Amino acid sequence: MENHFKKLERMYLKANINSMLFDSTSISISEGKAKIGLKVSKKHFHALDAIHGCVYFKLLDDAAYFSVSSIVKNYFVLTTSFQINIFRPVRSGDIHAIGEVKFSSSNLFTAQSSLFDEKGNEVAIGTGNNVLMLENSVYSVISPEGCSSILWKDTSKTAEAAEALKLTASDMLRIDVIDKIIPEPIGGAHRHHLVAINNTGDEIEKCLNVLSNQHGNELKHSRQERYLQIGRLGLFSEKTTTANEVLDSKFGKSRPQKPFYSNIKIQVFFLFFVIIIAFFSYWFFN
Repeated sequence: MENHFKKLERMYLKANINSMLFDSTSISISEGKAKIGLKVSKKHFHALDAIHGCVYFKLLDDAAYFSVSSIVKNYFVLTTSFQINIFRPVRSGDIHAIGEVKFSSSNLFTAQSSLFDEKGNEVAIGTGNNVLMLENSVYSVISPEGCSSILWKDTSKTAEAAEALKLTASDMLRIDVIDKIIPEPIGGAHRHHLVAINNTGDEIEKCLNVLSNQHGNELKHSRQERYLQIGRLGLFSEKTTTANEVLDSKFGKSRPQKPFYSNIKIQVFFLFFVIIIAFFSYWFFN
């Protein structure tokens, strides 16, 4: 297998796209796992001086791809569907993507990859079709403390921020961002590790059994429908309402502008003006 890994590493390094995009990149492959490194350069930046999303995607996709290829020797692997979530910008230093195989069958492989900066912070993740949450877990790209400090400039507003973020498992299931909630044992997953692990493993196995019977085009279509459905259910209009509430609390509610003629003083003045014109008209013509 070691010879197979070396061939894959050479395959990655000799790809024309890598020499075009990256001045320096590295890769190491083991069974079911691949790690790709990159030194950040300004040539990777978008207009706001941080790494462009295409670089995130490239590294995450390659890491997932080569992790799968490490366990497949008899045929060529193709990526049929891939999704990324970006957590924070990167402007300097070294970054590395780590891809790992999570499931394999005769015709389907599922891999997950994560991207880290040089401090070990996760900056992006690439994943598959189904999303599960433990009963007491949270799903958010920013902490309530961070959100409150940005919106209100006040960390004491953490509770309001948590409510606005809609980050609980029940919130995520209601708006179809996730597919299922995995029940936790009484007292939480941290009190009964094995029960929580077994529950999670059982649910993942169920999802993978379903996905393994779907063609690549079906997987891609179901993922597209997933995010279109979020919009149809009114998630974005709900967020808009929440954002308006936040702005109202921060800057005060703006009163609707009334037409100038609705002011009682203007109405009285206008009536008086009409009477004067009528009086002078009568006097002048008679």
